[in-house]
Amino acid sequence: MNALDLIFIAILLLTGIRCLIRGLAAELSSKLAVVAAVVCGFLMYRIVGGWINLVVPLGLLAPVLGFLLAAAVAFLLVKILGHSAQAIIDSTNLNAGDSILGLVFGLLEGLAIVLVILAVIHYQSFFDVTNLLEKSFISRFLMPFLRARLPAAPVTPEEASALSGTLKAGMAAWLIPATRPARSA
Repeated sequence: MNALDLIFIAILLLTGIRCLIRGLAAELSSKLAVVAAVVCGFLMYRIVGGWINLVVPLGLLAPVLGFLLAAAVAFLLVKILGHSAQAIIDSTNLNAGDSILGLVFGLLEGLAIVLVILAVIHYQSFFDVTNLLEKSFISRFLMPFLRARLPAAPVTPEEASALSGTLKAGMAAWLIPATRPARSA
């Protein structure tokens, strides 16, 4: 057990206790509100921006306002639903179950954070961290799961360059449809 384990245990405890206190309903509604706002903003910015441009001609500012308006509406709707779910839980005396499920959700959230940190530490090439990872109990336990799901870290500069080229090609293929002009009807 080393300092990395202590940091990971602190992360797990903080997320678990935070979600235990807040409960599953409050925690899910806060997370889903942000995700729904971003997704709805990206999906609806052209439609809402076009509607705003019809009401008040704003030119290039209309899509930005469309994103913000769509995101705000989605955020508020999810928050209202979350408060309604919390009111139902409070009125039916399900607070203990809500707290226990919140603890489980918090521990899973902490585990996800720990896995991301481990992946970043594993893939970074600035420092040699093999000794740190080998002495960490949590790292020895979780790294087999990461290695099974993620590609091997590049070892040579040629492998790193090939991986970089693959990532650039993937990003270009993903971004090209977004840069094409919309078809006119």
